[in-house]
Amino acid sequence: MRRQSLLLLFLFLNLFHGKAQEEIKILSPTYEFSQGSTEYLFANKVKLREAPSKTAKVIELLPAGSEVTILEKTINYELYEGIESPWYLVNVNGKIGYILGGLIALDKLNSPEDGNLFLFQIRKLNDEKLYLKIRPSISDETQEFIHQIPSYHFTIEITNNRGLNGIQNLISIDYIAEACGVEGGLSYLTWDGSSLKLLATLSEIGDAGVYYVGEKFTFPLDKDGIENKIIYTKEEETVDDFEEEWTTIIKTTRVYKWENVKMIPKFENGQ
Repeated sequence: MRRQSLLLLFLFLNLFHGKAQEEIKILSPTYEFSQGSTEYLFANKVKLREAPSKTAKVIELLPAGSEVTILEKTINYELYEGIESPWYLVNVNGKIGYILGGLIALDKLNSPEDGNLFLFQIRKLNDEKLYLKIRPSISDETQEFIHQIPSYHFTIEITNNRGLNGIQNLISIDYIAEACGVEGGLSYLTWDGSSLKLLATLSEIGDAGVYYVGEKFTFPLDKDGIENKIIYTKEEETVDDFEEEWTTIIKTTRVYKWENVKMIPKFENGQ
């Protein structure tokens, strides 16, 4: 649980001190937009309505990526793609109206390479599985990437390619474990300028003072990285005697080649 604790502390401090890069948000199906915040529409042809109801009169149709200012969250909710979503009173270029929260992006990130805008939302199916929806380019109305996520609380970051030739960006989805003994971890997605692909999902699970198992990647531009290589590390830690502070640590390392925009040999989870 060490990394989750450090992550939560890091995010808490950012609320007060801020940082040069975009703020990291802890996202979930119950995430709510703050009054006065500027958000962006995830869906395309969103109907700005006169009242918080899908039957209310339409004021204007808005394209994906449109900026909206949150004025207030209403007490009105509707089920949208498996999630109970509140209606928000918003300001769009001076026009006041209502938009369902599920149509507004939970997060917006810009590529550090070309400034391309990435929008994120979630959906839940009948099996209760949660899926992250990513719209990597608002200029393409049809392009939407769907990725199943194992945790109801997570953060998203976008970086440069970290030394992986053939791609522009890495998107990392960090899953926050709900409790000790619950699996967390993270997924890496690659963006080559036209499509998103899943690179790998790494696991992390622990029970404070008992055991810890964590996987990580070291990319070429990271500290101790190797050109055209991805270093995989798995660390297993077991507390043998808490009072005597006896601990057994097993560390496994594998080096993968990065060729033709893929890992060689093919990466299998839990190796």
